[in-house]
Amino acid sequence: MRLWMLLATVALPAFVAAAPLDTFEARVHLVEKTPHGESEGPLHYIVVGDKARLEWRRPQPQPNGQRVPTQHVSVADGTRVQKLLRLEHPTGPSYMGMESREPGDRSLWPYEVLPLSLHFRGKTAPPRVATLERARPTGGRASVNGTACVEYAHAGRADGYRTTFLVDPAAGSAIRQVRQWQGERLVTQTTIDYRPWEGFGPVPARWTRRHWNANGTEINTLTAELRELRRDPAVDAATFALTFPEGTPVSGLERDTMHVAQADGTLVPKVEEPVAAPPWITRQLVQDVALGTVVLAVLVGLVWWVRHRLRASARVA
Repeated sequence: MRLWMLLATVALPAFVAAAPLDTFEARVHLVEKTPHGESEGPLHYIVVGDKARLEWRRPQPQPNGQRVPTQHVSVADGTRVQKLLRLEHPTGPSYMGMESREPGDRSLWPYEVLPLSLHFRGKTAPPRVATLERARPTGGRASVNGTACVEYAHAGRADGYRTTFLVDPAAGSAIRQVRQWQGERLVTQTTIDYRPWEGFGPVPARWTRRHWNANGTEINTLTAELRELRRDPAVDAATFALTFPEGTPVSGLERDTMHVAQADGTLVPKVEEPVAAPPWITRQLVQDVALGTVVLAVLVGLVWWVRHRLRASARVA
């Protein structure tokens, strides 16, 4: 046990020092399986310093058996994170948006490309993101696809979630598996395979993410394969800009408050429309009910008075 931990501790700094890379472009092929079916399509990921853009397109299977072409775009420019989901329905597109201006937002690290983010951007992660550099050895050991690994753990969050890493000390402390837990329940597990890439050395080339619900049922399996990887991508100002289409509902700016995108790109709080009364509730009906209530109250009072008088007369007799 001590030998394994010593190897991991010694190897970790060398691996981390070689990994951080703040400017790169990756193209990945995704295959996702859910209870409703399977979908696949390309993903494009660009990182330049504290800016990042992720985009994927694929048909999403629905509970009714239909497949809805879906586009997802995430953009981070160092001050905010924006996400836009576009669904192509037969009647036309619909949109959903999210925007966060919280420093160090975890959304900078989308789960589809988590192995690439951990491998290349470990030291530039927002403070709240679980990375191997911020983890500590637990003394645990496990095997991942026949490879002996040691366990590191990141401090748990206030909501009970925590992250563990299974690290291969014989391969420069490469992360072979990332697990997220809620208490003692395993929520997600990402298993990573590496291969040499020209100009980069060993990199995450294929990974599989499994997701379980509270009942322990697997509800999602995402398999990703790296197709292209290069440094210094060509970008312009539009690469990290995202404008929500007019009318898009946007969450995330304020707790429990939805915003709506305007034609000029600004976001304003959504005003809830007053609930209209059902058509059968008319003014005459309201008046009739009110009058009936008054008449009923008078009758109840009269009955009580008569009964009170009769009781009084019986006592006198």
